[in-house]
Amino acid sequence: KITFCRNDTECIPFTIGSSDGIIKEKGGIYMIRYDNGNFYMKRVRFRIPNNFFINSDPESTDRYFIELRPPENDYILRVRILDDCKDTFLETCNYFSEDAGGTPAEPPSAISVGGMTGHHVIVNGDTVKTANYYAHLAMPDSKDEHFYYYIEVKDSERMRAILDFPEIKWFVDNIQYI
Repeated sequence: KITFCRNDTECIPFTIGSSDGIIKEKGGIYMIRYDNGNFYMKRVRFRIPNNFFINSDPESTDRYFIELRPPENDYILRVRILDDCKDTFLETCNYFSEDAGGTPAEPPSAISVGGMTGHHVIVNGDTVKTANYYAHLAMPDSKDEHFYYYIEVKDSERMRAILDFPEIKWFVDNIQYI
């Protein structure tokens, strides 16, 4: 156990996990761990493709969030842990609800990645030529948390090609629930 203190009265303990080395959060400390080429968000391990950039000033302030960009900077790959989630199918449907303003390229479909199951969908923007790919994967030991990754591209015609890029396939192949 280690305790971080901001001052004499604000101390937050956390416990370093077992042999997997995952830092377990307590009292509001949330961390993304890097170890030997792997990143860890809670119980999910993933790798970042070579030459990708980590955005050090992302728009999000979520607890578990990382934004990645390829060298060409022509799309964005975001990785998150979401809590308070519903069923993975319902979560993907939220991206093209009346309030969201998008149109699905096809209905959400089931996927299985690294020991997790869920749903994914491509949503095209209604007013601009953008497209987003969303994948929600239920974490087996949690009732309401999803490992979530999505890709944003400004030219919707390119989304299917981006999903077939070797670095994206490699990223997905290296996601693992541990």
